[in-house]
Amino acid sequence: MLSGNGFKGKIKAYANAITLGVVFMGKQGSFLKKVVNKLLPKPGEGPNKTKREAGFYKFKLFTTLADDSEILGIVTGDRDPGYGSTCKMLAESAICLAQDELPNIGGCLTPSIAMGDKLLQRLEANAGLTFSIK
Repeated sequence: MLSGNGFKGKIKAYANAITLGVVFMGKQGSFLKKVVNKLLPKPGEGPNKTKREAGFYKFKLFTTLADDSEILGIVTGDRDPGYGSTCKMLAESAICLAQDELPNIGGCLTPSIAMGDKLLQRLEANAGLTFSIK
């Protein structure tokens, strides 16, 4: 379960569902939408250049394999994830699609399946990301 087991997990799941419901009920012009607009930043009120450039992120991904061994994946980025890093990832993805020799597979693919190691190498070399597995 994504939210955890037992009573605490159930409470987390309900809280997430209620939060999503409230967000989706915020139709244009409604009272709820007006309240949400007062609380959220206005366009242009995001972090300034100094904060964007000083931002960073690091997240960990845990999984258990079929043989019960555990793996930890760590992804780090050198800029604010919303403003500094995402645009670099998009640009490197576009360059990878345009210039690199990629597998000839079709369908609706995630970037990691469509571009694989080529994209990973580009992100590490040019976009300030690091990926590690422990």
